[in-house]
Order: sequence, then C-alpha cells, then structure tokens
Amino acid sequence: MKQARTMNLKWSYPDFPPRPIKREIIFSLMKYKDALYFVNGSDETLDVVSSESFGFVENLSLEKNPKFLYKNIKPNESVKVEEYDDYFDLDFVLGFYLFIESKNLGKVKITPSPAKGGVVLQELLFKDMTTKKYVRYEKIDKPLV
Repeated sequence: MKQARTMNLKWSYPDFPPRPIKREIIFSLMKYKDALYFVNGSDETLDVVSSESFGFVENLSLEKNPKFLYKNIKPNESVKVEEYDDYFDLDFVLGFYLFIESKNLGKVKITPSPAKGGVVLQELLFKDMTTKKYVRYEKIDKPLV
C-alpha cells in the first residue's frame, strides 16, 4: 500500500452532539482524502506506528494483512493506517490493530471498535491514559519491526 503522511490534521470535536466535557486527546483517527489517518497529538516522536487489518462477513473471516508501517512519527503528524471502499466494503465488518512503539509508552496495541463498512473517526487515547468505552489499549511484548 502507498504510505502517506500529513501535518494537516488535528482532532476537533464535532458540533453535534454537543459534548459537555472536551478532553485533551493524545491519539485519534480522522478521515482525510478517502482514507483513515492516525493522528499523533502527543508531544513525543513515535518510533513506530503500524496497522494490521481484519474483518468478516457473516461467518467468513477475512485474512489479516499488515498494511502500513511508519517510523519516526513527529508530534502533530498524521499517517494513513487504513483505506476503505465506500461501496464494496459496506457489507463487511472491518477493523484493524494499531501497534505503537515509543520511549514513554513502550510497545502498545490499540484496537478501535470494528464497524460495518470500516472503522470511523474517533478518539483513541486521552491525556490521562484512558480510552473510549469500546477502544482497547494494551501493553505488548511483540517486536514491531
């Protein structure tokens, strides 16, 4: 897959529904140019960010495919981690794993909630190191490169 980086993305809360508390976000996912991008909102350069996709339709599992691998992701930089086809992917439940390595975090795996048609834009990790209800965050020992 063609890899892409941009400095144009920064998380902002949607106007609707209104959020009574807006929390500071370290990592998020945003749509940009028909793809899903991981946004590094931390103050740290991440050593590695990679993604591995998965999915299923009815009772058939789709093959796991590592798609993207980036090194040295700067603060406020965004990298493409997934692409979806807005027509053909509508019948599939699709998701992916994000693998992140940095000096402060160590090696972590973040799993956003899979969704029919693909994962949507969302917050992944807040500054207090908590996640949204359906986002899984775990420390791992697996080598990322």
